[in-house]
Formats: sequence, C-alpha cells, structure tokens
Amino acid sequence: MNLQSKSKWHSRELALYGTTCEEIKKWVSYFQLEVNQRLAYVDASHAEGNSDSSFGITTHENHFVLQEETGLDQTVLQEFDGALVNGNHHAASNQIIFVNLEKEKSLVKRSAELNNVLVVVLPEGMTEVPVFVQPFLQPETKIFILKEEVLEFVSNFFEVAPVKALVLLGGKSSRMGEEKGLIQYHEKTQAEHLVVLLEELGLEVFLSVREEQKENYAFLNRPFIADQLQGAGPLGGIASAMRSFPQTAFLVVACDLPNLQKEQLEFLLKNRNAKAFATCYESPLDGGPEPLCSIYEPKSFSALMKVWVSGKSCPRKMLFNRTVEILPVKNSEFLVNANTPEERIQLQEKK
Repeated sequence: MNLQSKSKWHSRELALYGTTCEEIKKWVSYFQLEVNQRLAYVDASHAEGNSDSSFGITTHENHFVLQEETGLDQTVLQEFDGALVNGNHHAASNQIIFVNLEKEKSLVKRSAELNNVLVVVLPEGMTEVPVFVQPFLQPETKIFILKEEVLEFVSNFFEVAPVKALVLLGGKSSRMGEEKGLIQYHEKTQAEHLVVLLEELGLEVFLSVREEQKENYAFLNRPFIADQLQGAGPLGGIASAMRSFPQTAFLVVACDLPNLQKEQLEFLLKNRNAKAFATCYESPLDGGPEPLCSIYEPKSFSALMKVWVSGKSCPRKMLFNRTVEILPVKNSEFLVNANTPEERIQLQEKK
C-alpha cells in the first residue's frame, strides 16, 4: 500500500473525491458498517453559514458528531483506527475517486490534492476511465466497478492491526517482597511460564520492565520494552509498548496470574473485537473489564495517555470510558493473582 508519510488527519487516512457529498456519505456509512475497524469521518459542517473550517467527525457505532468551530483537537482522531475524509472539503494523503460526470469541474478544481490516487471507481455501465480523470492515474492505481471490490480494497487499507504479546513485569512487588515474575509455580519462573504459553499461540513476546530490571530477566532472551512513563504502573507499561509499536495491538498479561492457561489466552484471541478499544475478560470482582489479561488495540494509546495526563495510572479508567468487548467468565480462577507471600504459598500448595 502506498501510504505517504505526510498525513493531515491520521496515519491511515483516505479522502473520497469525485462525487456529491450525499454520495460520499453513503459510501462512508457503508465502510463504517462493513469494515472491521473504528473509522472516523472528517467532513465540513453543512449547516448554513458555516465554512470549511467547521469540522464534523462521526462513527457508525453511535453516530457521535463533534463540531469544532475554531479547529479540531487532533487527539480525538487518534482514538480511531483510521479516517475517511470528504474530499469535497478537505485533503488527505491518499485518495479514491468515485467518478461522477456531473462533478468534472469540481474534481479538476482539486487537481493539486490528487497526488496519490489509489483507486478510481467507475459507475455502472462505464467501462473506461474518463479523459478528465486520466491525469490523476498512477501505475499502481486500481480501477473498480463492483461495490464488493471497493469494500475489499478499503478493508485491506484499514487492515486490522497484528497482535504481539506483552508480559508486565515492571511492578515493584512491594507487598510480595520479591520479584513476582521470578516466583515458580510450574517448575519454572512465572515469567518463563507466560512466555511459553504466549509463544505457543504464535505471538512474539515482549517483556515490560523498569530499566533496572533487565538483568533479572536477561536469561529469557526476549526483547524488553522499558517503562517510558515513571510511576505510571501497568498503564505505563502498556503505553510504552504501544508507543514503541504504534500500529500493533498487544495481548497484555500480568505476571502475577499463576492459574492462567493457554486456553484462556486462546479464547481471548478468538473473540477479539478490533473495533473496540480493547477485548477483556469480565472481572470477578465487579463485572467490569479486567485490564491485565486483555487485548489493547492501537487506538487505545491516545485514550490511555489522556488518563495519565488526568493524573490517573490505572488502565481500567480508560476501559470504563471507552467501547470495550467484555467476555463472560464461567470460572474466574485463572484471574486470581498473588500479591503477598501468603497468597503465593496458598496458590503454590494447589499446584
């Protein structure tokens, strides 16, 4: 995919050109419904008297509309997986042209913006690209007629992020009195046990640590992601990973879950909802989202940072205020953690 480095709205953005605003909105609604991603729609306000500087952002899931009369808070868009843009009002680094013969003058007027046309969509009955559109074609530009072809292209353009695994080891273990990741419950350290489980699922595993902990876990020979936010707890570990790999989803697992088995991790992956900010298990404590055995989507990074800026360090704060897929739990034993020597001994005796 020819994604240009300079983006106006989002690192993955696609502007729709060549037809009426009404037709563009129909295509956007179709994409937002069918594509397995949370897509923003950037448009101008069409209210009488408003100029192109008035922005509207919508998502299909709740028809949320944000009007910004004096400009747009760019962090809002980072909580989406990508942005569709009305090319009749705003430019974007990648474009798709929906050919409408009645809009020739309007399209030609925006010729300076059409520098990376990925697709041209012909209306039913048209077999060749019109002369006025041909100057915008590139060698890699695709020509489509069928609606299904367009959907497949847009779905691939906004493809679901790959998943990596993150084992949280950065806690200070003040109540336990020793490194929780180095405690043995399965004839190997808990950190190694989790690495094995996650790699059996085909995931690349990263170890979330404080800088001074790297020596303790060097024997695992796995890549580290050191905390980039001081005193931010689990939220800092997750955010640091997402900052290092911005187009990656992370299956996050705390090191103090000795009952966790491969089947629970596998179930989490199979039921992943990429449109949500995260896919979590239901907490046995209150029925809310369990934050430390969850899949976090790339868009959750911005939401996590907003929680941190507000003075909080718990990722659960973000999960309670965003769209999250919560999976029911029949037996919650695998979510029992060990934070004290007494809890550790109790769990070890059950093994």
